[in-house]
Amino acid sequence: MAGNTFRNPALTAIRWGFLAAFFAITAAGLFSYLRHSKSITEAQLYTAVNIYLLLALAWTALYLVIDAIQPGSIELGSQRG
Repeated sequence: MAGNTFRNPALTAIRWGFLAAFFAITAAGLFSYLRHSKSITEAQLYTAVNIYLLLALAWTALYLVIDAIQPGSIELGSQRG
C-alpha cells in the first residue's frame, strides 16, 4: 500500500484525507485568482495548468483514502484464469 507511514489504516486514511483537502482548497484558491483576472497572460496559463495538476493529486489522494479504509477495493486487473 502506498504511503504506509502509519500501521493503523484509520490514521493513514486521515492523512490522505487531509492531503486531498489541502490540494482541493489550494486549487479552489487558484481558481478564484484565475476567475478575477482581467486578461489572459502567461501567469494565468500556468495557473490553469497548476489547477489541473492539483485536482489530479486530490483525486489520487481520495483513491488512497478509499484504499486505506478498504484495502484491495481498487484493482488494476482481474485475476480470472
